[in-house]
Amino acid sequence: MKSKIYWINLGFLLIALISGYQFYNFAKKRDAFTKLFPIREMNTKLQFDKSIFSGQKLVIGSSIPLALKDNSNKNIAFPSKNIKIFTYDQSTGDWIEIPNIGTYLPDMQGITPISGEMNGFTTLTVDPGVYNKGKPVDIRVVVIANIYEGYTPTDEQVGAYIDLTVQP
Repeated sequence: MKSKIYWINLGFLLIALISGYQFYNFAKKRDAFTKLFPIREMNTKLQFDKSIFSGQKLVIGSSIPLALKDNSNKNIAFPSKNIKIFTYDQSTGDWIEIPNIGTYLPDMQGITPISGEMNGFTTLTVDPGVYNKGKPVDIRVVVIANIYEGYTPTDEQVGAYIDLTVQP
């Protein structure tokens, strides 16, 4: 009986250690991202719509279609240089930028808030410069935008990110 209790306690201890390690890695990853993008309004006023991926396999070397939703009551706009792609390097604890080899015309993307006939969405594609390593690659696509008052940009920045896995 004591042997059974010993193994049960050992099992709980291992589960606790694994959970703690996973939480530590998650917190480390989150903190490194927050240092890169210290924006308070991340994934609130601007969000990626995840429903676009239902059943779709994302493949290395292919364009990835994305949809952004304006949840604010203001216009939002961002230049193409503010569309960034990253991967997380667990060994260094750093987010590494991956080239986005896509071309954007026009350079400025705008989203109007949901109202009347406006749906509050814009679409874009990203082309991660990830090369086939024979295994899936986790990426994070980030967009940083400015809130507009009419046609004038304000200093208020909002952002959105989405985590994706591209397959070989």
